[in-house]
Amino acid sequence: MKVCQILVLCVLLCVTSAFLFRSRVHARANGIEIESSCLAHADAGSCEFYSCFERRLPCGRNWYILKTGQYYCNKMQSERSRFSAEGQQFLDAAQRCMTQALKDTYRRDDIDCHDLEHLAFNTVRPCFIENGFCGILGEDHGELFALFNVRDLFTRGAAKIWRTVFDLALTCARETISEVASNADTVISNIIDSAA
Repeated sequence: MKVCQILVLCVLLCVTSAFLFRSRVHARANGIEIESSCLAHADAGSCEFYSCFERRLPCGRNWYILKTGQYYCNKMQSERSRFSAEGQQFLDAAQRCMTQALKDTYRRDDIDCHDLEHLAFNTVRPCFIENGFCGILGEDHGELFALFNVRDLFTRGAAKIWRTVFDLALTCARETISEVASNADTVISNIIDSAA
């Protein structure tokens, strides 16, 4: 029994070693000034903002700015024409929201790349929900799912993606249930009123 426990402990230690023993990666501006054009890219929701950000505060290709932010921004732009008019409006507004949310971080002279990743992922849900994500699911669900690379769901940091996807799904389900209940209430009230 002890051999089994030691083996399990070794496996757990190996699996969690990346989490437990990884060093913190910091990006420093090293005198690179804040570019007004970069801030304008953020305000416009331009994918170029991610390149500006990375030039000033380089975390590298394995962190959020290049691996997720810029990658999915470019993918949304390249697939934009496949979406409905409402879906295109959503993509533009959500992207603008996410880049604007990172402006204050871009203005810093030093960032922890891991903390930046959490901050950036935490902007996705509110930016999606506030800009009509649930409303476009019906018509544009196929296009939305086509944006995502299944491989990304099984890489370092994938738990944040899964958490965001489930949170969005739950929020949209709640909105749908609330809307259905409200519509049912209106229909029942109209029936009662017309019968009276």
